[in-house]
Amino acid sequence: MNKTENLKLNLPSPDNFADIADLNENFTIIEDSINSINVKTTQVGNSAEAAQTTANSAIANAATAQSAANTALANAAAAQSTANAKQNALDSTQMGNINNPPKGADLGNQGTTAFGQTVQNGAAATFARSDHRHAIPAAPAVPAAANLSSQAASFGQSARDGTAGTFARSAHYHGIPAAPAAANLGSQAQAFGQAARHGTAASFARSDHYHALPPRPVVAGIEVFTAAGTRQVNIGFKPKLLLLMANPSTYPNVYVDGYAFPTASWQGVTSVTFTDTGFTLVVASNIVGSPVRYIAIN
Repeated sequence: MNKTENLKLNLPSPDNFADIADLNENFTIIEDSINSINVKTTQVGNSAEAAQTTANSAIANAATAQSAANTALANAAAAQSTANAKQNALDSTQMGNINNPPKGADLGNQGTTAFGQTVQNGAAATFARSDHRHAIPAAPAVPAAANLSSQAASFGQSARDGTAGTFARSAHYHGIPAAPAAANLGSQAQAFGQAARHGTAASFARSDHYHALPPRPVVAGIEVFTAAGTRQVNIGFKPKLLLLMANPSTYPNVYVDGYAFPTASWQGVTSVTFTDTGFTLVVASNIVGSPVRYIAIN
């Protein structure tokens, strides 16, 4: 039995037929209302089912979000653990942390600096500031320049490293002993048979020098006159004695400077004069072409 029939049965009986039409009209209205209620009930049922589906989806999404949140929390916990470990490591080396950074180095306590000191890595936990600078030893005193005027200078002196604390200027030069005087060879002894000698003189011999030699003791020669007149015979010295001969088998005519023996005029030689380099003859035409032999003695 549907709801309309149920309503019809529960209604009171009409008193007359005139009211039946009204009752039927009322039943129709009530039935339409019931149908409308059924439609709405169906709609409500459908909406409830859709809402349940939406709720289920929301619950699933919430579960996914909860899982992601749990993962994020786990990652954050791991990151925090790593950060704590690093902080602990920093704390263990006394390097401080972000809220307590290390201090700048106090280079005033760096210690003595000196030329030639060895390099050192260091072990301080402080840091060096970017504008820091190290202390440097004072510049050493510059030594005075050497006074070379008092330096000994002599030939044959030995080399010496020296111990003076003065420096030698780049433009310096050393004193050198005066050059020895040139030798005067005019006083040199000259004689045949003299022995060699190294000598002890401090003078030097010039490169174009030559030694004096004693005159040749005896010079012999032959002169052939091609014409009458004066003839100079050079023998390299002024003779002290001169012998003239026509041939080896005849007696010579002897000349000493200024004198003649046995005759002043000998076989056409009318005059004999001694010179620094030999002698001069004045001859007549009668001995032109004839040989005249001579011996000059110093």
